[in-house]
Amino acid sequence: MMSSNCFADQIFTLEKAIGSALKNNEQVVVAQKKMEASQAKVSQAFSGYLPSLDLSANLSRSYSSPIISEIRVGGINSDVMFGFSEPSNVKSWQASLSQNVFTFGKLENALLIALDGAQAEKEEYRKTRQDVIYATTADYFNVIKAVKMLSYAQESVDMAQAHVDQVSAMLNVGMAVKSDLLRSQVALLSAKQSLIKARNSAELAKASFNNTIGRQIEEPIDIADADFSSFDKSENRTYAQLLKDAYEFRPDWKQTKYSLSISEKNLNMSKAGWLPQVTARANYGWNNTNYSNIHINYDQTNWTVAAAASWNIFNGFDTQSKIKEAAAGLDQARAASELARKSVELDVKQSYLNYISSKEIIETAEKALESAEENYQAARLRYENGLATNIEILDAQASLTKSETDLLASQFDLCLARAQIRKSSGLLDHDWK
Repeated sequence: MMSSNCFADQIFTLEKAIGSALKNNEQVVVAQKKMEASQAKVSQAFSGYLPSLDLSANLSRSYSSPIISEIRVGGINSDVMFGFSEPSNVKSWQASLSQNVFTFGKLENALLIALDGAQAEKEEYRKTRQDVIYATTADYFNVIKAVKMLSYAQESVDMAQAHVDQVSAMLNVGMAVKSDLLRSQVALLSAKQSLIKARNSAELAKASFNNTIGRQIEEPIDIADADFSSFDKSENRTYAQLLKDAYEFRPDWKQTKYSLSISEKNLNMSKAGWLPQVTARANYGWNNTNYSNIHINYDQTNWTVAAAASWNIFNGFDTQSKIKEAAAGLDQARAASELARKSVELDVKQSYLNYISSKEIIETAEKALESAEENYQAARLRYENGLATNIEILDAQASLTKSETDLLASQFDLCLARAQIRKSSGLLDHDWK
């Protein structure tokens, strides 16, 4: 037996949809793993500050033939053998410790670059989340719009069918002409075509919504909010406040600053290629050799402590080339930062103006719908009393349908404009931790 919860799970609020998208959308998963990888690079860079310890051990059996030399002692030639004529068992181990002492900025800048890179990937993760939240919001509103458009299309078909029936009845009693009926039938067919398109748009909107939140596109869904009235929230921030928030919170702007910082540190690290590197090293080892047949066994230990310095005097102009490359990269990052600043300013301005215009448009659309409804009712009444032509009532029907769809589109645009304002100011993900 199927429980009612199975059906309840298919009903989506905007909050539930966004939560599902942030959990299941592949773009968010990819960005999260990239962020985790960048954090691991910080640990790799920090490892340069820590000592390096290597251990090695060896167990072997070896043989070297002895050296036999002939010497003359007291006029007598004698053979003298140096070495042993049997294989030996050899055991040994070696420990090596090395520690960077002075790198003159190489390690420091490498670590700072890794830290900036991790922060940049964190902002990329935030940016991806905001993109997914915005896409989910747009798809959610689009489903509401498409479903409502479908109902309006059906309403238009019903009105056109009722009018055809009315004209047909009036034709039978001699109160209408054949051309009125034909014109009304054409309007009905046109309304049916719009209904087919609206039904297709609704299915596509639901499929896109399912895809964005990480579900199979064919899964059935139901939207909890059947209209846009529950999203009637005002945005009271001024353009100056929006721009201030954008420069403080937008992830793409913060990424630009981290990129500039990385370029500066990369130039410093390249210049450090002219300087020496000092390393402390220590080695300790033990070796045991055993000749079992002749019962000879001996141990040997060794140790070394040293400070080593290396300084590359000439490397075929490699360091000079790296410095030039890093300097060009820094100039590029500065130019990109200025471009990003202008882009942020333009994006905030555009989203702000879109929101203001959407509010103004929705007010006129509401008044237009009121007028269209009154005009349709008046035209229908006049037509029933023989005071209006067939063309007038068809025009009134078309005007009413257009006013309904215009208002719906303006409501959709206003909801999307609110989301765009929050996204352009970098705060869209703050409510979705």
